[in-house]
Amino acid sequence: MLRTTLAKAYIKRTIRPLYGWTQATPKSSFLKASSPTAGTSNALVFPGFALVQTGGDEYDVPTATTDKIVGLCAQYIGGDGINEPSDSGVNAIAVWTLGPSAEFEISAPAFDTAVTPVVGDNVYAYATSAATGKQWGQLVTGASAPTGATTTVIAKVVKVNSATKITIRGLFGTL
Repeated sequence: MLRTTLAKAYIKRTIRPLYGWTQATPKSSFLKASSPTAGTSNALVFPGFALVQTGGDEYDVPTATTDKIVGLCAQYIGGDGINEPSDSGVNAIAVWTLGPSAEFEISAPAFDTAVTPVVGDNVYAYATSAATGKQWGQLVTGASAPTGATTTVIAKVVKVNSATKITIRGLFGTL
């Protein structure tokens, strides 16, 4: 359930599992306390943004192009003015880890709509927001890693639903 104010009752999560209940795992985790997303004035994270494991059950957004993505964020952390970990008073988050047959629908702004997605494209995540003007962890598609994105492929685009919505499938051994 997504708890919002009445003024934001129209908001939906920007990640939705299509084939995920047995093909993907929502891991109970914690947001790194020193994360660039920890404060409300810093980077914003939407559901579907990529995360890296920093140790134990602690996760953060990628901050280097060599970071290995381990999953996708399930909560809002400042995006759309909603900060679910802060609002609940617990720094807990859920991280979706994708299996090879897991499929998720990802809506903008969880992925960069400035890059036109194509079926079969690789999915990467921005890791150098200062250089690109993009958000840390925002997904981006392409045949190869765009400037400022992680070099590891996270998933593949299996369907372009619209200009603001895509369907991705996990890759074995990459997450």
